[in-house]
Amino acid sequence: MNATDKFLAASAHVDEAAVAPLPNSRKIHIEGSRPDIRVPMREVSQADTP
Repeated sequence: MNATDKFLAASAHVDEAAVAPLPNSRKIHIEGSRPDIRVPMREVSQADTP
């Protein structure tokens, strides 16, 4: 690791919008090809447009 890498790591941050929950969504798990395999997905609720 050089000096530039240390500087970047010290000032790095994650944007709050990147870790906030998505509106009208929830995490679900779908059963895979076997009962012991569960695949995580995000279910998003949508409303009809006017």
